[in-house]
Amino acid sequence: MIFDSPNSGEAIIVSAEAAGGSPADILYRIGAGLQCHLLDAESISLVRIVVARSMADRDFAELFFERTVSRTRAALQRLFARWRAQGIAMNRSPEFLAELFLDLFVSDMHVEAIGHGIGAERSPARLRARTDFFLCGAGLSDERTSVSREFCESE
Repeated sequence: MIFDSPNSGEAIIVSAEAAGGSPADILYRIGAGLQCHLLDAESISLVRIVVARSMADRDFAELFFERTVSRTRAALQRLFARWRAQGIAMNRSPEFLAELFLDLFVSDMHVEAIGHGIGAERSPARLRARTDFFLCGAGLSDERTSVSREFCESE
């Protein structure tokens, strides 16, 4: 159950891309999906179990990482690489952008798992602002996105 969740990050990314749209549209959908999946009460419970078991069992930790984080990051890398191949300019490599985008959600998952969400805000506005900030930093905010140049220059 821990390793083969049908709601994996990889599936969220594939589904969001298949729905089409601009890079911003796709990343907003991915962000919402990852937030929902990673901050789900069942997912948080599993993370707590995995962390505890991983401390004593490195093989378990490596397998969990490969089946979850690595697959999700690889799916994001492929997405950014396809965009780059289509001529969409980005400020960094697909690998770097995948790691950074995923970290926006993994950090919230850790806060929830360790601190029971104390002080955490999970509003749609926060998710939108974080994704907008990522789009600006990644160089993906242009006429094809819904992120205005004013947002990128004023923040």
